[in-house]
Amino acid sequence: MLDAYRPARSHWILKAPTYTNAFPLLSQEYPDARIVITHRNPLITLPSVCRLLESWCIAVTRDGCFDKHRFAKLVSPRLTHTFSVPFQYRRVNPDKGRQIFDCMYDELFADPLAMVKRIYNFFGLEVTPVFEQRMRTYFDNNRQGKYGRHTYSLKEYAIDPEEFLQAHSEYMNQYGFKLEGVVERKRAASL
Repeated sequence: MLDAYRPARSHWILKAPTYTNAFPLLSQEYPDARIVITHRNPLITLPSVCRLLESWCIAVTRDGCFDKHRFAKLVSPRLTHTFSVPFQYRRVNPDKGRQIFDCMYDELFADPLAMVKRIYNFFGLEVTPVFEQRMRTYFDNNRQGKYGRHTYSLKEYAIDPEEFLQAHSEYMNQYGFKLEGVVERKRAASL
């Protein structure tokens, strides 16, 4: 659909976790697609997503009372699909390994340019000097937290980390995600 109105010069880059729920269909419809899956510890992303979605929903609450614990129970299964659907698809389709690159968020955050180069190398794509300079300029001007940070915590949403680790142990173990290193997100000093 996108290509019908504005054809890509080289390739499309789609960034949205919502695609992961249709991962098998996406792979079926586009069998030659090259896919990058970014993995970040769900114990960090789950309260962040809850906080983001809460900010969208809280404005329409009737009585001003928002049940964060109940809300997290609604959000959690939807978020877990973003990693479990592709994870299970890959177990059933190991032949797709050359089409899927695993991008660890912490490595991406530590050195985004190096990660982009690894991704392009994995797929046999060229990183031109012009492209590299444009990336450097973008990274220099768009640091994470540039506009501040929001606050969130597992406790705030009554998410039991041990229970989550156990329920999703196969995925968590595959990518080395543990409870250690999961810290409560504090408000940025600039706010």
